[in-house]
Amino acid sequence: LLGFAGGIFTLLPLWGTRVFEEAAGAHTMGLLYASRGVGAAVGSLLVRTWIGDAPRTLRRAILVGFLAMGLFYALLAAAPSFPLAALCFLGAAIGGSTVWVFSGILLQWYGDRRYHGRLFALDFALHTVLLALSSWSFG
Repeated sequence: LLGFAGGIFTLLPLWGTRVFEEAAGAHTMGLLYASRGVGAAVGSLLVRTWIGDAPRTLRRAILVGFLAMGLFYALLAAAPSFPLAALCFLGAAIGGSTVWVFSGILLQWYGDRRYHGRLFALDFALHTVLLALSSWSFG
């Protein structure tokens, strides 16, 4: 499901160059990508520090991560200013990194160790295909 949400990145240049005309340009686009990157880098680390790493808690955090992504992307659609749009990208990335990292941890815990390589290859392949389809659809 995370791959389906990836198409939103296709639209990020529009926010950086056309949506907020007063701040439009490469610098704005770079700041939006940076806020997304910061959220992705620190998101799962902060969430794990806060909730721990029990499997049941990680499953709940994945659900909350998906909900956070949806909420922040919905708020992004109505963001009246560039700083609020950057915060929306940051919040959505925190949710996305929580989903990505915690689902990988659970896959390691529950997957048969003899098949880890194949499981992760399949997981990444499906994610890449869905991301490509989502990006194509958004484009």
